[in-house]
Formats: sequence, structure tokens, C-alpha cells
Amino acid sequence: MVCHQLENKVEPIVGPSLVEISHIYKDNLKGYLKWCIEPGKKRKDVIQMPSMAHVGEKDLEAIYHWIMATTKGKKYTPPKETNFDPYMLTGDATKRPRIQRIFLPDTSPASIAVTIDGNHSLCWDTVSCRLRYIWIGGFIDGFPYWKSNGSSVAKLTGKVYYRSLPKLNSGFVSQNDEEPKFNGYNIIDSLPVFSYSIGSIEVTEAIQNKAGAITLHIKVTNAKSELKYQLGDLSETNLIHSNGRLENGVLILTAKEAASFKLTFQPKKIIK
Repeated sequence: MVCHQLENKVEPIVGPSLVEISHIYKDNLKGYLKWCIEPGKKRKDVIQMPSMAHVGEKDLEAIYHWIMATTKGKKYTPPKETNFDPYMLTGDATKRPRIQRIFLPDTSPASIAVTIDGNHSLCWDTVSCRLRYIWIGGFIDGFPYWKSNGSSVAKLTGKVYYRSLPKLNSGFVSQNDEEPKFNGYNIIDSLPVFSYSIGSIEVTEAIQNKAGAITLHIKVTNAKSELKYQLGDLSETNLIHSNGRLENGVLILTAKEAASFKLTFQPKKIIK
């Protein structure tokens, strides 16, 4: 009942419908039994069925005859190939926050897509522990990813207006070239608060919705001296920083200023 519906009229669909099974294995009990015992992977875009060998051939044969009787008179219609993301936001869900772990372009495979309202969205990389880019105009279309069974990346539905520099260990410039360690994230007000450490320094970066704009609320503990937070291309971005001074794309903060500061990103042009 979980994996095989009668005619696959209800989503989601895991395995072939009973009507399709009947269509494939009509008058072919031997082939049906072989499939049940050694199913293999027939469709690249779905999970593989586990072996039903434990059921035993006698009971598998009984199930076969039941399937044939249940589907008698029902016509098999091949499923139409879909070309859309089955998990794309629709309806009221497009206006709410969402966090999705999926392969994204121009970042590491261990990145997370976040939208604050279905229109303002960002990519946060859990390897370099930093904001990679921000876009406006939608969230993501995961169809390329799902179609390729994870060997491709999702498509951004909108325009990127901020990108961090491509080759950085983290947003914070470490004098000892220490690599960050990702410690996970919590959810507050439906949005993530990412946590990581760089040596003895502990950092949290909370994604916040500031009047429809992306705000990063960063808190640093155990900082003993001045810190530098490297920003990226600001040519299309209006950046508001609550603390520190901005010099050549680098936000310089005292240890006290770095304890709690905010970065708010807005596009310079209204993007429709």
C-alpha cells in the first residue's frame, strides 16, 4: 500500500502501480517471481526495491494471482515524463521560509539553499562555513538534480546580486589559515542559525528576514583581537553593517564589535 498504488493516481509514487505490474508480467509468472526475488534497479530516478525473497515463492505466487485478479479490466496508461521539480514551492508555501539540502551551482556539494519568503534566497556552504551568494526573484528548480539522480545541480530561479569570493576557507580571515569546522544548525523563527568554529573562536550566523531583505546576524565568542570578515562582489548590492569599518571589501571589527553584528544585503536595483 505504501509503495504500489492500484493505478498511481495519487502522489507521491514510489513503485510501479499494480496495473503496470500486471501489464508487464501478464502470463509471465516466472518473470514476476524473478523480479520479486532479484528486483535490481529498473528506473534511475527512483529508489531500488528490496528483495522480496523472504516472502517465499508460494506466497509471492499468491500475490501475483491476486494482482492479476484485482487489475482485471483496467487499462495501463504509461506515465508521462515530467519536466518539473515535484518539490517546488507552490501556493502559500511560496511565501514562507524554507531550508533545502540539495546540490547547487558554484559552491561545494555540502551547501544549503535557504529562502526567507520564496523571493529572497541564499546559498550557505557548510564546508567553508560562509554565505556563498544571494539571489532574488524566486527559490530553486530542483528538476535537473532529481532527473539526473543527483549527478547535476539545481537551477536558481531568480537573479544573483551578491557573491562571496570563490576561494576562501571562511568569511573570517584567519591569520593561521585555520579551516572552519561546521557544527550544525538550529531553527529559530523557521530560519537556520548556522554554527561553526575556527580554532578557539566560536561563530553563529543566523539568517533573518529584515523587511524582505536578507540579514546575517553574526555572533563571535572567544575572539581576543581584531577580526576581518571578507565580503565579495558588492557592485549590485547595498550592504548595511551594524558594526566595524569597511575597507576594500573587508569588514574590520574589534573583538567587542565582532561579538554581535549584522550584515543586511539588498539589491541596488529592483529585480522583477
